[in-house]
Amino acid sequence: RVLKGITNFVSLCKTLSLTPPRFLSQKDLTSPLQFLSARKYIYLLRPYRNKNENFLKMWDGQEGSIYRTDNIDIIGLGYPGSTASKYIEKINDEMNELINNKVIGDRPIVCMLHTGINKFVTEAMGGLRENEIDPLLDKIHYLALGHIHNRYENPDKKYYNPGSIECVRITDNPFN
Repeated sequence: RVLKGITNFVSLCKTLSLTPPRFLSQKDLTSPLQFLSARKYIYLLRPYRNKNENFLKMWDGQEGSIYRTDNIDIIGLGYPGSTASKYIEKINDEMNELINNKVIGDRPIVCMLHTGINKFVTEAMGGLRENEIDPLLDKIHYLALGHIHNRYENPDKKYYNPGSIECVRITDNPFN
């Protein structure tokens, strides 16, 4: 599995006309996105995990969780894991603070969150209940989800999960 990951990573580097690193550390193996972000091919938006600092910070050219364009704010919320409920409460509090201080909120907000909604989760994979994301959905215009392999959406609630391009289980097949 690790070898396949390395092969895919090196292949991606070649596709993007990048020179793959000569020596891949364990950190590189777990985060090719950090490699691409460091070379300015992508903006890797993710919250800070330091207890003494806010999760949400503006993109500074190197790192951050909020990227502003002329027309939209894009906020990367990362992967909350099994602490999704507490995590989303903290994010919601910080977004309230940012909106009240007029840092964000003057243009549409799109959030990206690597979790699922538990009513669509077929296995014990964590996720959030819809009512847990309602306070967040009141502040944003669209929530892009991930983690769950099946496609689902709720246009009334403004969220969408595209599903996976690769099936892991037979139940991931969209034709089931």
